[in-house]
Amino acid sequence: MIKMKIVIVGSGGYNKGSLSVIKSTIKMLKEEASDVKISILSHFPEIDSYQCEATAFKYPTFQPGLFAKLKGIPPFVQCILLAILYRLQVVDVKWLVEVDRLGLLQAYLEADCILICGTDDISDMYGFLSFMTLYEGVFIATLMKKPVIINATQISPFQKSLRGKICIFLSQLILNRVNLITARDQISKDFLHKMNVNTPLIYLTADPSFILQPAPCKEESRY
Repeated sequence: MIKMKIVIVGSGGYNKGSLSVIKSTIKMLKEEASDVKISILSHFPEIDSYQCEATAFKYPTFQPGLFAKLKGIPPFVQCILLAILYRLQVVDVKWLVEVDRLGLLQAYLEADCILICGTDDISDMYGFLSFMTLYEGVFIATLMKKPVIINATQISPFQKSLRGKICIFLSQLILNRVNLITARDQISKDFLHKMNVNTPLIYLTADPSFILQPAPCKEESRY
């Protein structure tokens, strides 16, 4: 019998570093609780489901939802708008699931916990869009009143520009809404305190990928 459902937000795919963090995190969770059900919200669901031995489904990339007729609205914005309506008690769960053809909000609704594996995405070094892709999961989860854990994160430097200042401000605003953050180096932990992220529990931890066993030299990858 499944007692806990966890949705991991974070995509490994062809990035071996991110994939190893997700894979090792799932390994630890299954060792601690055999009755946990884990799903991955992924940009590369076929790769992640195979490598991590967990159910993976794709980030919404089409426009089939409630706002399909309004061209130009990104799918994640559709999900945020629906989540806001749910939070404001404008809609009930049954109606929400019916119109959420993207399937994302249903996964959030059924989850007991949302686990964010953004590794080094808390930064503006990859651009503002990549930065916000990490936080959209946090924002939707908090709107759905779900516990949020940011796992094995690394806070990379922010540029001394207007964009960098905006990213720091948004980080402070959003990270103070999560329940737990584990940082994989002392610099990241110190930077969280420097940003006045003081609401969630913050722990220093090792990179979870260290628990993975090395692959045999002759093993051939499917990807």
